[in-house]
Amino acid sequence: MLSYQHIYHAGNHADVLKHLSLMAILHFLAKKSKPATLIDTHAGAGQYSLNAAELKQNLEYEEGVARLLNHHNNVSDPLLATYLQQVITSNQQGFYGGSVDIMHNWLREQDQLHAIELHPRAFTELSSTLHKDNAHAYQKDCFTQLNALVPPIHKRGLVLIDPPFEDKCEYSQVIQAVSKANEKWATACYAIWYPLLSERAGEKAMLSDKMREEMVHLPVKNAWSIEFRVHPNQEDVGMYGSGMLILNCPYQVDTAITDAMLEAAKLFNTSPEQNPIQTCWHKAPM
Repeated sequence: MLSYQHIYHAGNHADVLKHLSLMAILHFLAKKSKPATLIDTHAGAGQYSLNAAELKQNLEYEEGVARLLNHHNNVSDPLLATYLQQVITSNQQGFYGGSVDIMHNWLREQDQLHAIELHPRAFTELSSTLHKDNAHAYQKDCFTQLNALVPPIHKRGLVLIDPPFEDKCEYSQVIQAVSKANEKWATACYAIWYPLLSERAGEKAMLSDKMREEMVHLPVKNAWSIEFRVHPNQEDVGMYGSGMLILNCPYQVDTAITDAMLEAAKLFNTSPEQNPIQTCWHKAPM
């Protein structure tokens, strides 16, 4: 949606979950030299200036990844430590890196990255961020372009989908887009971020659950989800957490993400929930 700009929310608790999940999948893909194709359907600008007024407006960065950075010297989980070091390196250069920036940094010569962003300002900034020859930016409708990009020439790969979900129609659009893409590219991993909304969101409050339940019945090898509840589910909270649904989840990626998020949740120390991290195999690996 053209009204949404991720810079207002960059570095929040949802980004922590999304980026740790992304890095775990990329680490798995890096175990083999075989090429992979990466697709980010909602790429945003890629990099966000730490001095930007938008980043400071909602203070979501300070209440998100900044809390973890205060404890980075005491982190024991290897995935979480790698993630925080990457954030520190970006901060030293004056910016916070989004999902597509993480993908771009990981990109090897044999891989391909396709980043989609419709917002004019964000697309201009994205185009500057993606300087590698095998990284491509598209100012297109995200789901139309995803359908055009699959199947790629590489069997291995990842599709990251993280819409703002400001419009309730986006939930059904994600289901349709993943269903079509999986029909053409069944060997890819699909990582879908979704919000956990309180009753204040009205009819949207349960749409993430419905979307997840529909997608786990797609003809995929497996389906796993992890949810991070930062606040109690109360009407005055709004978005009390978020989740990641991973279809065709690679081997041991679930363990890597869970271990990292369990330590991250302790460092956040914002949730009264006894179990802020909840995981589920909706369709277990065969």
